Amino acid sequence: MQSEIASNQGEFIKNRSFEIAWAVFRCANIVKQLKLKTELENASVDVVANLGIVDNLEKLEQLIRLAEVVEEIGKTNAFVLFREIDNLKEAIRQWNSAIRQEKEDGSAIDTIFAKVPTPLFDINNPSINLGQDSSAKSSAKSSAMVRQGPSVVSSGSNDSPQVVRQNENSSVMENSSAILRQPQDDEDRQNRLFKKVQELGKTTTKELLASFPDISERTVRFYLLRLCDQGLVSRIGSTGPGSYYVAK
Repeated sequence: MQSEIASNQGEFIKNRSFEIAWAVFRCANIVKQLKLKTELENASVDVVANLGIVDNLEKLEQLIRLAEVVEEIGKTNAFVLFREIDNLKEAIRQWNSAIRQEKEDGSAIDTIFAKVPTPLFDINNPSINLGQDSSAKSSAKSSAMVRQGPSVVSSGSNDSPQVVRQNENSSVMENSSAILRQPQDDEDRQNRLFKKVQELGKTTTKELLASFPDISERTVRFYLLRLCDQGLVSRIGSTGPGSYYVAK
C-alpha cells in the first residue's frame, strides 16, 4: 500500500513540476528585464531537472514574487503559480513521508521476538495449580517474592505470602495513564483549533496563536498542516504573511 502511495505521489510530482516550469516559461516570454527572465527560466529548469527539491521551488517562488512586484508577471498568473507550487510542496512532503514509512516498515524487528509464554499458574492466586508440582510452584512464588522485594509481607505462614502493592507501582501506573491521555489531549487541542477556524471563517497563524496562548507556534502550524491533510482546512495563498486558512 505504501509503495503504491509513493509511486502515485512520485508521478504527480514529475508531472506537476513539468507543468509549473512550462507555465513559468510562458510568463517569462513577456518579461522585459533580461536578467529576471533568465533567472526565471533557469529556476524552472532546476525544478524539472531535480525533482522533489523544495529549495528549488522556494527559489522559483521568490523570483515569481519579484516579477509580480515589478509588474513583469500579472497578479492572476502569479497567484496560480503560487497555488500550484504550494500543492507541489505538499505532494513532496507526502512523498517523503511515504518513503520514510516504507523504510520503517521494512526494518521493523518486532516480529523477530517470540511471544511471552503463558505461566503455568497464577502468581496472584497460588492455590490455582495448572500443572506444576508443588516444588515448581514454590520456586515460582519465591521468584515473585524476590522481584517484589520489600513489598512482600508474610501473613504468618511460610506457604502463603501476601503481596502488597507498592507506591512505586502505583506511580508507574499513573505515569502510564498520563502517556495514554496524551493522544486524547492532542486531539482535543486540534479540535479546539479547528472550531476556532470555523468560527472565524478566515484566519491566520498569528490570529490562532493569539487565541491559543497555551499552544506553541510550532504545534499550531503542525495542527494546521494535519487539518489540511485531512481535508478539513484549506490554506489560501503562498507561504508567508499573505497566506491564510479557511475551513471547508
